[in-house]
Amino acid sequence: MAKDNKTKAASETTPAAEEAKAASETTPAAEEAKAAEEAKVKTKKVRYLLSPPGQFFLHYNVVQEVDLPANQADEIVDMKYAEFVK
Repeated sequence: MAKDNKTKAASETTPAAEEAKAASETTPAAEEAKAAEEAKVKTKKVRYLLSPPGQFFLHYNVVQEVDLPANQADEIVDMKYAEFVK
């Protein structure tokens, strides 16, 4: 009889546990929205021509090629600190 009580208690879930389980499950729509949000961040590859730490507070070195967010890469290239790499 004690065995029945243990299995019954284990199979019952609290409302908080149900909410946590529902929050951890993702729907296809939520996954698509997350993928679309991640796709919004476009990156561009640049090669540094001048040392960027003083001007942009970046930790890269001259001739290093890195992927940067598009707006940041455009600004650095406009200021002649880097060039785009294809």
